Amino acid sequence: MKLSSQEFSRFCQKPKPSFLSILFYGEEEALTDSKIQLFLSTAPLAQKTSVHQIYEEDILQEKVILADILSTPDLFSGPPLVLIKNATDKLVPFLKNLLENTTPPCPFIVRSVTYLKPTSKLRKLYEEHEDLVAMACYALSTKEVELQIQTILSAHKKKISPPLLENLAHLFQDNLFMVKPELEKLILYVGPREIIEEKDVRLGLSGLISSGSDTLTTAFLDRNPGAFSKHFKLQLTEEGTPIGILRALNMYLVRLHEAHTLLNSGKSLDIVMRSIRPAVFFTEKPQLQRHLKLWSPAALQKAIEHILLLEVECKLNSSLAEDLCAHNLLKEIA
Repeated sequence: MKLSSQEFSRFCQKPKPSFLSILFYGEEEALTDSKIQLFLSTAPLAQKTSVHQIYEEDILQEKVILADILSTPDLFSGPPLVLIKNATDKLVPFLKNLLENTTPPCPFIVRSVTYLKPTSKLRKLYEEHEDLVAMACYALSTKEVELQIQTILSAHKKKISPPLLENLAHLFQDNLFMVKPELEKLILYVGPREIIEEKDVRLGLSGLISSGSDTLTTAFLDRNPGAFSKHFKLQLTEEGTPIGILRALNMYLVRLHEAHTLLNSGKSLDIVMRSIRPAVFFTEKPQLQRHLKLWSPAALQKAIEHILLLEVECKLNSSLAEDLCAHNLLKEIA
């Protein structure tokens, strides 16, 4: 059974009772892992159990017996939730044998080593079996992330304005596993009030908004090579990726370019702050003003084009992505 992004969100909240296993696959490792983390943090069956990670080669070489692991409960949390990593089509005969001869006592997760083509035996097994689930891990659009946020807020009878909802969607787009825990914090902060306001987001998610990604973007837009180098390294040690960094930078550059366009059309800065998407938090106003002075529309357009090309280059040379990213971004602000 193949799930769309919207179906996956609902599935996490309420999995099918006869569900046996879920397969995650995609080209970008960080995005695939983010979807797995979202599932682990949201699905009820993953809330009170341990996660046991094993690799395909260990199963095929019989270094571990999956059936034994699935049927051996933890003393306090019950059967473990098994995550099989680096899976390929070689695992298919084993899985077929397992599913035909036994019923696993608890569901398990399979993570592909890479993107699976439609002809992949592993992908076809999960898409065609009624009790198996296949989840393709592509980057979600802003609207799809908005839908996930709206679903959680509606369940708690909370409402939010469209501009603020879009702002949150951009904030979580590359960190989907953070949506549920961070929104729960926000909901607790708001309390019994129905309407979530901008000040609630700013204060309730203050730690998230002032994260390393924002600091890195600020250093780049401030044209501060020393600070940029420092925060670039810090971001990577905190499990950031070159692609994630480039997309965060590009999002801000595009927003800054839009702000220039609106200002040049005669609109005031306050109107521009409310008009650009995502909307600007009032704490960002001094920063926005500073960056508008430092970057002309022509410089922004050039930087946006360079970053888009750099993302492609990083994808084609993944082993060199960190060095390529650091070198070219520093050259951009030198």
